[in-house]
Amino acid sequence: MKIVQDHIPLIVSFTPNYFIGASNCIFSILENSSDSDKFHFICLYNVDLPSHLKTKLENMVGDRGYFSFMLVADEFLTGIEVNQRYSSAAYYRLILADLLPNYDKVIYIDCDVIVRNNIASLFHHTDLANYYVAGVFESTLPEQYEHLNKIGCKPGEYINSGFLIMNLLKLRSM
Repeated sequence: MKIVQDHIPLIVSFTPNYFIGASNCIFSILENSSDSDKFHFICLYNVDLPSHLKTKLENMVGDRGYFSFMLVADEFLTGIEVNQRYSSAAYYRLILADLLPNYDKVIYIDCDVIVRNNIASLFHHTDLANYYVAGVFESTLPEQYEHLNKIGCKPGEYINSGFLIMNLLKLRSM
């Protein structure tokens, strides 16, 4: 995988079924960051993305970044329960430290997120030296309370794993 040091590593995982959502996510990142901000978009998937879709993404980004497309082998997820609600792609964030040994800090973002502020500024100004991850608290809806309490989470006090800044260096030291 090609590494360009001044490009922010940003990981998104999706299948061809989520191409439109992923495209909108990436477009929103570019639209709300400075023209001088550059990105390395690392797309993780378990179903190969057709070349014409890869080309569309690359054309959209232009000189603002580049893509690496990584087909993730099932063996990375041995022992993890995959079902209709949680696909294997949902678990990729848990193995990023192993998948990306050349990066110490990355952004992981779900493909259905629309970014409305400068994500590059957030990446550069978030000090993770003593932390494994930075995230945002989930905005809990009342109809979610029962489920959250059942799984041991207090409503409003758990992290939404759909947007994380991850200290891969610290995670590797666990």
